[in-house]
This record gives sequence, C-alpha cells and structure tokens, in this order.
Amino acid sequence: MRGEWTEWPWRIDVSNNHPCAAIVRLHVLQRAMEVLQTDKYYIFNRGQDSLWCDRRTGQFQAKTCWDLASAENPTCLGIIHLLLGKLQIHPDLSPRLVLVSGVREVGSLAEGQRVWCITRVVFLPLNSPPDADFSILPCKKHANHPSSLSGEKKLGLPFGDLQQKVALSKTFGTIRSVTSTIKSATVNAAATATGQSKVRRDGRDRDRYERRVLDELSKMFNDSDSFYFSSEADLTSSLQRQSLSSYDRSLPIWRRANDNFFWNRHLLIDLISQEGSNFDVWIVPVIQGFVQIEAVPLDAPISSPDDSVDKSRDHYTLTLISRRSRYRAGTRYKRRGVDEEGYVANYVETEQIVSYSHHRVAFVQVRGSVPVFWSQPGYKYRPPPRLDRDTAETSLAFKKHFEREVSHYDHVSCISLVEQTGKEKVIADAYLNHIFMLDSSDLTFVTFDFHEYCRGMRYENVSVLIEGIEDCISKMLYCWVDKEGTICRQSGVFRVNCIDCLDRTNVVQTAIAKSVLEGQFVKLGMIPPEHPLPPACRSTLQIMWANNGDTISKQYAGTSALKGDFTRTGERRFAGMMKDGMNSANRYYRNHFLDAYRQVAIDVMLGLELSEDQWQEINYVETLLNVASALMPIGPPSYMAEIAPGNEKYLASALYSLSRYYMNRFKDAYRQATIDHLLGNPIRDDMITFNPELAGEEEESSMTPEHVKHVIDDCKKLLVPDAETILGAWGLIDADPSTGDPDQTDMDIILVLTRDSYYVAQYDEETDQILRYERVSLIDLEKIEMGPYTW
Repeated sequence: MRGEWTEWPWRIDVSNNHPCAAIVRLHVLQRAMEVLQTDKYYIFNRGQDSLWCDRRTGQFQAKTCWDLASAENPTCLGIIHLLLGKLQIHPDLSPRLVLVSGVREVGSLAEGQRVWCITRVVFLPLNSPPDADFSILPCKKHANHPSSLSGEKKLGLPFGDLQQKVALSKTFGTIRSVTSTIKSATVNAAATATGQSKVRRDGRDRDRYERRVLDELSKMFNDSDSFYFSSEADLTSSLQRQSLSSYDRSLPIWRRANDNFFWNRHLLIDLISQEGSNFDVWIVPVIQGFVQIEAVPLDAPISSPDDSVDKSRDHYTLTLISRRSRYRAGTRYKRRGVDEEGYVANYVETEQIVSYSHHRVAFVQVRGSVPVFWSQPGYKYRPPPRLDRDTAETSLAFKKHFEREVSHYDHVSCISLVEQTGKEKVIADAYLNHIFMLDSSDLTFVTFDFHEYCRGMRYENVSVLIEGIEDCISKMLYCWVDKEGTICRQSGVFRVNCIDCLDRTNVVQTAIAKSVLEGQFVKLGMIPPEHPLPPACRSTLQIMWANNGDTISKQYAGTSALKGDFTRTGERRFAGMMKDGMNSANRYYRNHFLDAYRQVAIDVMLGLELSEDQWQEINYVETLLNVASALMPIGPPSYMAEIAPGNEKYLASALYSLSRYYMNRFKDAYRQATIDHLLGNPIRDDMITFNPELAGEEEESSMTPEHVKHVIDDCKKLLVPDAETILGAWGLIDADPSTGDPDQTDMDIILVLTRDSYYVAQYDEETDQILRYERVSLIDLEKIEMGPYTW
C-alpha cells in the first residue's frame, strides 16, 4: 500500500454538534498526506515522497516513499492536507508541528489552479505524545488508526446539551459562591501586585502560557477563514508581477513567491534553509487575507477587443484576493503606524481580477496605516491618537516606506480619509507635513475627509472623490494579459487609508474598484461605453468587497467592518447602524483585552522578538483574567430568564457584564503577543513579573471642554446631513428624576437645533458613544419650559 498516490474523493459527514465541525461535509479531491509516527520520527508520506522529522532534534530529512520500509513499527495517525511548519513557542517547551487538518475549496483560478482556505489546524508536539484533543482525518488504508472522531460517544451526551448543562451548573455555582470567590481573587490579585506572589518559572507556568498561545493560534486559523494556499498557483504574487520577464515560472512556487506575503515562511525556515530541491515539494506558501472566486452570468457581449474572443462563453470569473503583509503584522491597538524599516501596520494588497475567455484583467490597490510613528494608548473607548517620535526620526521611516512602495508599484497615489479636524487632526497634519518634506514627484496626495463629506450617513457622496480622481484612474490603467502575453500594465497604485484602514477605506476601495471595472468591461466588449455594470456583476462585486472588508477587519480589529451594509447594497440602513454599534463596542473589548496573546502568537509565527512591554502586559492580563474568570467564566445562558429567580438573574447578568468588561478590556495583550509568536519570535528566558506601574494607567475620562466639543461635533456630523442648517448644538444633563440624575455634572444629552427640527441624542460617557437619538420637527413643538436646574 505504501508509495501509491493517495487520491481520496470521499465524503466526510460530521455532526454539527461535534467539536470537529470545522470539517463538516467536506468534499476533498486532492493529494492527501499520511502522518506516521514511530518512536524516533514523525513521517509525512505523499506519493513518491516522504519527509522525516526527528522527534528529538526537530531536524528534517527528505526521503522517498520506499524508505518507509526501514521505519520501525510505524503507526498511522491519519491524513492531513498540508504541513504548515514547525512552531517553537519557548526554548524550554517542545517544538510543535503545525498541521492543516481541515480545508475548504474556494474555487479555481483562470488556469484551473485550485485555491483552498484553511479551516482547521492541529499542533503535534515532537517530544511528547499527541495531546488528548489531537484529531485528524482517519486514514482508510491503515486499520490501526486510532479513531479521533469518537469523542462524542465518550461524552455520552450531545455536545450542545452538554454545553448547556455545564453552563447552567457553572452559572448557579458561581452565584452561590460569589462572595468567597471575589474575596479570594481580590486577595490573590493584591498579593501579586505587591510582590507577595511571584510568577514562578516552573513547568506549570510555561504550560499555561503555551496553552494560551496555542488557543489564540487555533482561533486565528480555525475561526476566521483568513489563511489560504494553493499548491498550483502563487497566491503571494499579483497577475502583473507574474507577467514580468523576471518572474521564473520554472522555479517552485515558494522560490518565486513574494516574501512580503509569505506568512508561514518562518515556520518553514528549517526546510527553506536546506540545500537542494528535495524539500521543495513540502514547502507551500500560505497567505493571510481573503480570497473569493465567483462565476458571474454574462449578458450578451456588445463587441470584442479582438476577433479571437470566444463569444460562446456564457460567464466570466470575478476574483478578489487580499494579501496581508507579514511585516508589522498585528492587532489594532498593538500595531499602529510605521516601524524603523518603513513597514506599516495593517498593510494589505488587494487585487481584483476578471477572467473572460483567454483574457485576464487585474487591478491592484493597497491600504496601510499612516506611515508616521503614532499610537493610541490608554483604555478609553476612542483614545486620541498621539505622535511618538520627532520629525527627524519619522522622516527616515517615512522615506523608506514610500521608496519601497514606488519600487513595487511605480507612482503612488495616496488617498487619506483621515478627519481634518477633531481627534484625528494630529495624524492628518503629520501625514501631510511629511508628504511636503519628502517632495517626491512619484507621489500624488489626496485628502478626503470621509466623515465631513459623508455626514448624515450619506456614503454615496464618495462619488465626489471618484470624480476627482478620474484622471488618475485613467492614467493608471490596469494589467491586461491574454494567451499571447501582456497587452497593458498598471502604472501606479492607489494607497488608501483612514485611521484604522478598515471601514472608510473599504468603502472607498470598493468605489474605485467599481469605477475601474466599468472601464475594463467596456474594453472587453462586455458593456457599451457610458453604461453601468450589469446588475449581476454589480451585486456580486458589492458582496465580494463587503466580505473582504469583514475578513480584513476581523484580522486587525477582531470584528466585522463597519458600514458593511453600504458596501453590500449601496445603501445605508438602520439595521446596519445597529450592527455597527455592536461591532464598534466589540472592537473596544477585543482591542483592549483579547489582543495581547493574539499578538504574541502572530509574532512567534513570523519570527519576531517579543518586547519587554509585551511580557509586562501578559502578566498583567494574567492576573486580571484570574479575577474575571473566577467571577464569571461564562455568560448566563439564554434560558436562564425562564428558570432563575429575579435577584439571581440580575446578579448573574451584572457579574457577567463586569467580568467580560475586564476580560475584553485587557486581553488584547494576549492577542498581539500570540501574533508575535506566530511570526517566529524567540522566547526570552526571563519572564518579567507583574508590575502595575509598567502595565499602563487608565487615561482620565472625565469631561473636558475639548472632549465635549469633539463629542458635539461628531454628533452633528452623524445626524445632520447639511451643516448649513445647524443653528446650534449644546451638551446638556438629563435632569428628569425618572430618567436621569439631577445631581450629576457630566454631559449625557446632546441637543442639536436646525432650521426645521431639533435632535436629542443620548450620550454615554463610559463608552464615549451616541446610544440613541430622536428627531422632532419644529412644527410639532408645542412649548418650551425652563426648569430649575442650570449648568
């Protein structure tokens, strides 16, 4: 049986309640890879090749399938799709092999190359037996495979019912013991903060740390649909890069891959550093980003760009590929701005490709953080940005960044959507000043205050920007190739950014992509000049870009993109506004509590070194997690309202809200640290103990005149489309005894008066956001009363 091709077009059906539901009803037709275990080696066998990993040293050897005859008592663990690489979390911990055990076929590119999305990874320790929860697909060839899909039978309960019973038990158990738990957790936290309880550097501490990092890595790969690969196509390179004469297609994919987007390069460094070509078959680049491929019905073509176009084709393929840079990768509040080498946070290259007959046209845009040294410290809901370096230091990094961009894309057209007033002004001014100082003929700079132009949620006003850059779009062209070669090339790139390079950026990039696509369709003879895109194309395009925005946002901010309803439908809807509110609050929780370990995981994967501040934050978060988890490890189940007494229900809800606030507020440190691990960061031996003075202090959130002004200005932009109709706006206090507190001094109501109506908005100072508002026509105003309270 050994040594033969393992083609397995069989179907796997797994219960939706099973923990391994990531591989539900997966239809796989590809070369599978067997995982064999001996006392000395882990062996990966596929076709005529085998890869041997020494379990003691971690070294790899490339052999043939015939060498399996020399293996001593091999046991088949099962089948995987891909070896992602080898992960070293800490020098004192066993290295782990990262294996792809679940995939989803995204589709096929123009030349038939299949693209896969990673849906599940597992971690196989080298120096110890597989973990209890290790499970991969069973191998049909080997009867001695230990079943990994029998966990549900062992449970004795359906997985969903078991979770419900555990949740109920934990909820009421926590309520009964809450007093003693709070006291114990508080005492332990105080002891830690005063140095009475030190973080011990023993095996238990390292194991707990490893579990946290592995948990974050699992979430990144298993829950986000963010990692993609193809053993047949180079996903790291744009169509234009692949059409260059310097691009050698005779080389293995990894040898011609764009290093900027080769996310598992560090994990594969032991294979990459080997001499010879025996290891090439095992090295498959993985990108983080987004891929969607859709076949779209074609309306009858009007004309063709040449007589050779096959008019019998009844559809074309629309492909969207986003590639996230592995440099300065991380999470929203842990990675901002630029680094010393000129790499920026949240840098993503997005390529839109149309394939019709033997023609392929592609257009590339990029997004990336404002390339100056800046950050948003503190734990306020919307902390104000600040500059971190002086002009001289920033100028060097700024220059490096744009020199690299120009070398890759030629001319760079920068579109800044950052607000020109308010909190973001400091970043907008710094960006513009450094553009003037650089004084490069290879740069075009456009400012478009998105919130000002689109005030009142009129995002269709982005058309003002598109009309203003029409000449740039026309001169930039796009990449067009057919079976004879390159017809034209894209000469430049749009670099779009807002503060986060997420929501506003996605709306504008979608509009640019739509404008370019209209011109491409005309050239391909698919629509006549001056005609809009066909409805099927327009709908597909909007959905794809909205999905792209959601995925990119989840990778950086932890939630879906805001304003996604406009990207999908071209309209701003009330339901979308409500969803934005939830996503905005969820971002706050994740960014300030969930991201520290996630950042560590990314850095470890990419081979970056963890900073001292990261270790401080991790230990700080660990203490808070212990307190919060002891208070309420899970939320009240949905059925609790039906069975719990009133007081217990309110107590449980209050405890849950309290603990989730602290958990989500600080766990951001874990998320960022996990990303750092993922990038291949060596782990330091000296784990720094908790120091509250170095953990960061809460910024003062009390009302200041400047803060009140920013809140009122934001409210005016959000609620009133036409600024000229505003007569005045004031911050007030809700003094109604039934709804407010007459004794408070902080603003919680905003009144905006226009020529024909007034708006009353409720403001929450704790979360720094508008909760709800009401518009009343002045015609309906019956009387105005003066109350006894003044401010």
